[in-house]
Amino acid sequence: MTVVIHRQSLFAAAALALLGCAPSAQTQDADSSAALDAVVTDQRAPEDVAVARDAMTSSDSALDSEAPDVSQRDAAEPEAGATRPVIVAVGANHWRGVSIDEGRTFCSTGRATEPDATGFDNPYLLRNVAYANGRFVSGSWRAIWVSQNGVEWTDVTGAMNPAFGQWIAGIEHGNGWWVVTGGYGTAMRSRDLSTWENTSDSLPGNEASRSLAFGQGVFVTSRDNVGWWQSADGTSWTQRDAARRAQVLFDGADFVDRPAYDRGRGIRLRAGSMGQIQRAEDRDPAMWSTVSTAPESVTHFAFGFAPSADYAPSRLPAALRMCLGL
Repeated sequence: MTVVIHRQSLFAAAALALLGCAPSAQTQDADSSAALDAVVTDQRAPEDVAVARDAMTSSDSALDSEAPDVSQRDAAEPEAGATRPVIVAVGANHWRGVSIDEGRTFCSTGRATEPDATGFDNPYLLRNVAYANGRFVSGSWRAIWVSQNGVEWTDVTGAMNPAFGQWIAGIEHGNGWWVVTGGYGTAMRSRDLSTWENTSDSLPGNEASRSLAFGQGVFVTSRDNVGWWQSADGTSWTQRDAARRAQVLFDGADFVDRPAYDRGRGIRLRAGSMGQIQRAEDRDPAMWSTVSTAPESVTHFAFGFAPSADYAPSRLPAALRMCLGL
């Protein structure tokens, strides 16, 4: 048994390194040293984390080492229509990552390969990600990325480059519309994510938008120095609150200042420095721990669901399957 775990740990560590999602050994406690006892995974070296994961899935590891019959494993997979919780992370240079263990591990699923995709604030920066209408959606100057499972992504703008002629601050869905706001007063809307209507003329001025939220039947976008603006359908924008300067979030009851983290399903996630992803339980005082390190700087996270069948081991690339622990 020890030999099997050791061998699988080497494969897991190699796969995690390739995907750029190796767990970090650092732990950050915002309030007291009690977090060191609460978050055990962050005290361990990456190879120890890999061993722990292999131990938790020892039966699968043994099967993998014996080249199992794929048809037998698929027979036990969930039926069509079943879903599983998924968290998607995005960041610089079109980087996308996915977690299926409620933010404890993130694995890379895509990244820009163009020669000029370097640095941070460039046309490939994904400043936003949303989950709505059964899809994850994220956009940059160059592309609008859409995925139903967080693994397979499609640029729905096709050959358009840039996608909208400006960078994108936020994408949200409501009242049958997908709405985008972004740089220099940009506003767009679409019914299907493929055909877009430019509605920038209905958003007065050229101040950039920094965030976008939907709730209570309206879209609200935060803009530089001119407060929050609202619209029911991505056009005919009116000023909602001239004094607000923070980014906007709909918390389920009202529009509020957006905190420096994303939350869902009882946890908080935020971006640290140098690609770090930090996690805490959704309560105050928050005890943050670094759980993964991405190959690019991370910006935001979206909590959603994906078809369980899309995560059948036989459907995933080997390195991604190993990183996810499937």
